[in-house]
Amino acid sequence: MKIKTGELIELLALLGAAQMSKLESKEKTAVVKAVVAMREEGRRWDAFIKEAQEKCRPEDYEELAGKMQTVDSLPEAERGEVKRRWADYEKAVDEVARPEYGSEREVKAELTEEIIEKLADSNPGWSVGAVVALRDAFLGQ
Repeated sequence: MKIKTGELIELLALLGAAQMSKLESKEKTAVVKAVVAMREEGRRWDAFIKEAQEKCRPEDYEELAGKMQTVDSLPEAERGEVKRRWADYEKAVDEVARPEYGSEREVKAELTEEIIEKLADSNPGWSVGAVVALRDAFLGQ
C-alpha cells in the first residue's frame, strides 16, 4: 500500500494499541504482519527526526535545553529570549521534517475489510475517523 509518512505514524500507534478480541488467529497474524511492516517505516521516520534535530541544533544547544527545563524560574527578559530561541530551533526541525512527513511510502501491509470491521468491534473506543483512516489506507476507499 502507498501511504503518507504522517498517516502511517498515526495508524501505527492506533494498530499497535489495538485490542484483537474479535479476531480469529489467522486475522491476528495479518494485523501483526501489518504492524511489523509499518514499524520499519516508523523506525526510519524516528531516525530521520533524530538526525534533523541534531543537524538543526544551535551551537549552545545543551545550555539552551537546560534553560528550557527551568524557563519559568528565569528572569522575564531572559525567559523571552530562551523561548524565542527554542521556538526557532523547533521551527528549523519542522521545516526539515515537513516534506518527509507528507511524502508517500510503499509498505507491504494488507488488511481486509473484514479484519478492519472486527478490529472496530474489538475497539469500541475508536472514533469513526480512525476506522475510516484504516479503510482509506488499507482498502484505498
